[in-house]
Amino acid sequence: MRTKRLNPKDLDIAPLKEGMVAGAFDGIVDSKCYDFIEWFKNDALRSQKERKSRTYVVYFESKIIAYATISMVLKDKNNPLPGFVSTTKFEPQLLLIGRLYTIPKHRSKEVGRELLKYVAAQAKDIDTITGCLGLVVDAKINPKTISFYERNGFIETNRTTKIARMFFMIPSKPVTSPNETLF
Repeated sequence: MRTKRLNPKDLDIAPLKEGMVAGAFDGIVDSKCYDFIEWFKNDALRSQKERKSRTYVVYFESKIIAYATISMVLKDKNNPLPGFVSTTKFEPQLLLIGRLYTIPKHRSKEVGRELLKYVAAQAKDIDTITGCLGLVVDAKINPKTISFYERNGFIETNRTTKIARMFFMIPSKPVTSPNETLF
């Protein structure tokens, strides 16, 4: 049976603010992703206040059903990126997706894809201001997680026993219409 996708128009994506954390994900039993829920409840706001990252939440029917946390990093000199050749001694900036989580009930309904599109738009905005080569994520070694990022244009660039580093280069052409997306 195919999971019914959510209409993107029914999703609201907003920056995390004070008061949003209380009650978020209450009653969600997800033992495989316990650390994602706990990080959101205990550390997301503190990380924002310290200007280390920004978290964006997805609302559906007035409840938070997903979130992504992003921060800026410099490209690792020892990890080549496909399609990129540096012509200067400076390493380019990348937008790191530190956390991306969707509650189990709403997985496979395009929520994660919509959140990725939102994050990619943030990266594109940063690119026009200071430069941003693309998105990078350290995905847990899990076939579903790796497949999700690959379906959305990410390429694996490095792997350890627990993490797959994945990269998505932001297209250099500008998005010219509201219906055009980065993915």
